[in-house]
This record gives sequence, structure tokens and C-alpha cells, in this order.
Amino acid sequence: MNFCYIDSLTGILNTAGFMNQGTALCEENRQADYTGLFLNIKGFRYINQRFGFTNGDEAMRKYAHRIQKLLLPDELFARLGCDNYALLLQKNRVDALLDSLLSVRVHVQLEDFVNTFDLSSRAGLYEIRPEDTMNDIMNRITVAGLLAKSSPHHNTIWFREAMMERYIHDKEIADSFISAIENNEFSVYYQPKVSLDEQTLCGCEALARWDRISEVIFPSEFVPILEQEGTICVLDFYVLEAVCRDIRNWLDMGIEPVRISTNFSKIHLHNKNLAIDILRVLDRYQIDTKYIEIELTETCGYEDFESLSEFVDTMKEHGVHTSIDDFGTGYSSLNLLKDLNIDTIKLDKSFLNQNPNTKKKHANEIVIKTIINMAQDLDMQVICEGVETVEQAKLLQTLHCPAVQGFLFDGPLSHDEFEKRLKTERVYHKI
Repeated sequence: MNFCYIDSLTGILNTAGFMNQGTALCEENRQADYTGLFLNIKGFRYINQRFGFTNGDEAMRKYAHRIQKLLLPDELFARLGCDNYALLLQKNRVDALLDSLLSVRVHVQLEDFVNTFDLSSRAGLYEIRPEDTMNDIMNRITVAGLLAKSSPHHNTIWFREAMMERYIHDKEIADSFISAIENNEFSVYYQPKVSLDEQTLCGCEALARWDRISEVIFPSEFVPILEQEGTICVLDFYVLEAVCRDIRNWLDMGIEPVRISTNFSKIHLHNKNLAIDILRVLDRYQIDTKYIEIELTETCGYEDFESLSEFVDTMKEHGVHTSIDDFGTGYSSLNLLKDLNIDTIKLDKSFLNQNPNTKKKHANEIVIKTIINMAQDLDMQVICEGVETVEQAKLLQTLHCPAVQGFLFDGPLSHDEFEKRLKTERVYHKI
């Protein structure tokens, strides 16, 4: 075997070796006898962070060895790099082997004891056709694998042709992002938050819009792509910078701002200097910390709760409010209330979307009321997002929810529209 085709860490094929041997199968017209798989090990970087790269490398070697032992001589297994792998399995063996491939237990000697790692994977699968080349196969298993990697609900995804169109579209978004930032194609909109009892403006959330030449791209389309690419961090600071610049201008004009929340991805928690970086932006524009709130999604606490807690505490020490978005959509909501020194929780709009003719309506009201009471007892503020009707607003009012956000009062406003509201229209008359 040519050593250029071998992965130096695990001893199995590398990408070049996988492509070379797979091409040989294609030349023999045998590719349709196989199913292609892309495997990604979940959360492997945390093993490296906690136990060190030496032990992580040993776990990776044993993982590769365990899977290699499951395979037949004419099946291919390769490490593509980092924690990504590719396989060509005989079609009639996929169902029997898949569970074993998705969950591999390895034992690693750590100084004076042996630690057990249960390595779970996500998989993208593709049923290979007789006309496929190795480039076709690699492209399709990679697309399915990336979708599985980003899916919150599915560990295995089979490739479909429509996925390729989506992949190309997403890649265009990702590839054009940096130039869009440089060309100032992003603008910041402000969606007001409203005090229910007084029906007055009490805050707002900053939201990014991507103004391309031919279209406006909304966050729901580009944020997941940038999250996956890791470039969302650039956008988050771009928005924070724009918000601080606007606040500075409003203060200089004699306009009193409200507290503005800006969204920060969970990816930022890998940056140990995140709090310092945020405070530097505020200091550069001489912005009082009372005007800024950093908004994090609830799910960000699961992977690295310690970093999240440390960040929240540091922000609090410097007078910067923090909030948890989409509260109630995850599985650790009560732990977040108990263990985080957070200032505000945003109730997810799904609490308001139940069919009024079902028993769930009453149950939802009880849950909302309970969360509000608990949060207030813990000296936290509460806001409910997604309020679109008078009935929803009145319900929340009876449940003593202090603040809301939603299209009943305002959608996202441009800079000039929001400035007008700051200057002259802070009172609403909706309920």
C-alpha cells in the first residue's frame, strides 16, 4: 500500500486512498454494489479539551480499529480528517452494521485508570448508482453527512437530489458572506419590546438583514448556514458594533435609547475572551452598559455550561444584562433558572400557538404562569415573544407577564423608523 494513501494517525485510508480505491471499483463497474457513508463523531473536540490531545488521538485510533474489524476485505474505510470518516459498505450489510457504526465504545488508559468513551456518530448515506463516479459519491455522502451533523432530530440522513441544490445555495451564501460584510450589505433592524401594563416601549432586539443586489435575505435563512461555518461570530460583532454606533449617535442627538439586545451564538463560548471583546466595543463608543443586553439561545448551555455561566457572571459584574432566548424549548429549562445568574428569559412563542379548543390551552397557561412566577421570585425579568393577537396579549396580561415582543405591536423596524419611535411614539394603543 502506498503510504501516501494512509492516514498517519489511525493507519486506515486517508481521503486520497479512499478516492483511489473507490475509483478502482468504479472502473470495474462494481460501485452499485455499495452504499456510501459519511460519519461524524459527535462532540469529539470535548474529549481533546478535557483529556488532552494525546488521549484524544488514542481514542481516535481505537475507534478506527474497532470499525475496521467490522468490515469485509473489499469494503473501504477512510479518515477524511479531524473526526470525519467515509465508508463504502456492501449494500446488503448496511442495516446490520449501522447501529454498530453509530455507537462505538473504546477504552483508553489515562495515567492510573482506564476511561471508557462511548463515541456516537451522525451518518449521511447514499445508495450508489451504476453511473456514479467517486466524485459523485463523495459529494453526495458529504452533503448528507453535513445535513445529519446540523440536524437536531436525526442522526442518519439518506441523500436525495434536492439536497444538492440546497447545498449549492448554502455554499453560495457561505462563500459570499465575508465580501458582504466588507461591502456593508448587512443592515440592523430593531424590533421593539413593550411593557404590557403601560403599553410603552421598554426595549428592543437588534436583528440583521442581508441586502443583496437582487434580494433581501432574512436571518432564518442565513444564520443556520453561518452557524455551521463558524462565521456567525463575525456577524454578531458586526451587529453589536452597529448597535453601539447607533446608540452613540442617539445620545449625541439628545435621544434617550432603550436597552437593546443583540444575539450571540453559542459558538462564541469557545472564546475565553468573549466578555472582554464585548466590553471593548462598548468602551470604544463610550456606551453605558445599561443600554446593552446580550441574548443567548437556551441550547447554548448544554455543551459548555461552565463557560456560559462564567460569561454571564462576568457580564453581570460589568452591568451588562444577559438573556436566554427561546426559553422552554430545551430540556434543561429549570436548571437554567436555578444555576444561571441570568437577567431575562424570553418565553418561546410556541407557548402561544396551541389550538384554543384543546386541553393544551389551559396547560400552557399554567406553564406560562409558573415560569413567570419562578423567574420573578429569582429576580429575573420575563418577556414573551411572538405576540400577534390582542387575545394573546390580554392572556399574558392576566398572567402578569411584564413585557412582550411581536407583530401585534411592531415588527422589525429600520433605523429611521425606530428612531422615530424613540423620539415621538413610545406609547402603543393595542389592547
